[in-house]
Amino acid sequence: GFDRYADFRLRWVDESAGRVLLDGQIGLGLNDALSDFLDRHDGVRVLQLESKGGRDLESQKVAATIRDSGVATLVSGECSSACTALFLSAEVRTLNLDTNARLGFHSSGVQTTQGTVPVGEGEGTYWRTLAAGGVSEDFIVRVYAVSPRDIW
Repeated sequence: GFDRYADFRLRWVDESAGRVLLDGQIGLGLNDALSDFLDRHDGVRVLQLESKGGRDLESQKVAATIRDSGVATLVSGECSSACTALFLSAEVRTLNLDTNARLGFHSSGVQTTQGTVPVGEGEGTYWRTLAAGGVSEDFIVRVYAVSPRDIW
């Protein structure tokens, strides 16, 4: 069916430097699109991220693809919510402070018919993703103090 979060684009920003831009929402089908792009283009070295987030489970798939491919991540603008999992999945990652780049975090949540229900500390894939990305436990606890509807 239709996924309102599947509003993303992958395109070369600087082909000679191997830099590809991923911008828009992280929605269903992004991992397939990224995998296909990487399969078709040998020279991808850096994935520049510009996203306010999207689907957590899709972001986990994309993060695994980034990790397996060995590409670096770069943020020059905003990378929030589920996008941070993508940023942290690379071994080499750059936050371009010259362009006022920023990362935005909040706790995990699950959409239900009653609204967004927070996922508790130590639970879920996002907690593990932050820890695997080298984020300190104190920082992760601070992230989980932020509602899934807010950004820190």
